[in-house]
Amino acid sequence: MARRYSRRARGEGSVYETAEGRWRASLVIPHPDGTAQSVRRVVSGRTRAEAVRNLDTLKRETAAGYATGETLGEYLARWAEAVRPTLRPATWREYAGHAERYWIPALGTVPLTRLQP
Repeated sequence: MARRYSRRARGEGSVYETAEGRWRASLVIPHPDGTAQSVRRVVSGRTRAEAVRNLDTLKRETAAGYATGETLGEYLARWAEAVRPTLRPATWREYAGHAERYWIPALGTVPLTRLQP
């Protein structure tokens, strides 16, 4: 009978055993170019503990990528241009307008690393 493990919190990734007996851990991260799509990264190990260590390393590397000092305003401007080809013109204008009217004046100078729920 398979062991039951407690659930991990949202954003912590998942850890599971493969049919071959190895352990894999995966994490969904935002796409590096700032688009709305996410990317699933997978690491593995011979034991559960090793897979969790590799997952923690992946989380640190991902977090270091966001420690560039970029502000929310800069990110939103980059994001709006990145998603523009995938949206209808009216939808893009609406998104960009909301960002300029509401988000950037209120939170535009806050560094991304300082944002919290």
